[in-house]
Amino acid sequence: MLLKFSNWLAFEIFKLAEGSRIGEALSFFIYDTIKILLLLFVMIFIIGVLRSYLPQNKLKIWLNKKGIKANFFAALFGAVTPFCSCSSIPIFIGMVGAGIPLGIVFTFLIVSPLINEYLVVLMVGSFGWKISILYVISGMLIGIVSGVIMGKLKLEKYLNNDLFSDQNNAENNVISYPNFNSRLKYGYIEAISITKKIWYLVLIG
Repeated sequence: MLLKFSNWLAFEIFKLAEGSRIGEALSFFIYDTIKILLLLFVMIFIIGVLRSYLPQNKLKIWLNKKGIKANFFAALFGAVTPFCSCSSIPIFIGMVGAGIPLGIVFTFLIVSPLINEYLVVLMVGSFGWKISILYVISGMLIGIVSGVIMGKLKLEKYLNNDLFSDQNNAENNVISYPNFNSRLKYGYIEAISITKKIWYLVLIG
């Protein structure tokens, strides 16, 4: 249905010739953009619901340790959470909004898509445990070293504060979830809010 819609826009509305490179490129662009935005919205919604179970204050204390120890814990957290890069975005926004240093958050953002439980299991079956352990250690080191470097660069001034304003408000006000529907509502509101703020970046990308 989505493919038919993108073809309709490209060939019927924009009157491009079917089979032409420009027509096919525009059709693919429309199709892929809508698909990515829908996927992003769904993933942010799901992660938003899951984040309602995470104790933000405890997470902040855990990841606000001094030195490379905090980067190690962030890498460990990224390794044990089965998130892809798409679903890591709302977690990243939540961490920055909670006041966790950017370098530590980047360690999580890098490691999270690189290492997860099911990937390690597949690698052990395909390449053996030695290669799998080497991959995990390499992924952790890449995330930790990159996070330390990013922290030294002091890039906080380049952050779009509007993107994290809702998170800062949530941090200042303790949110309670009396039932599962309230968690679903939180996930939905977060998905709408974040998607509205980053849709044009997805379009450019």
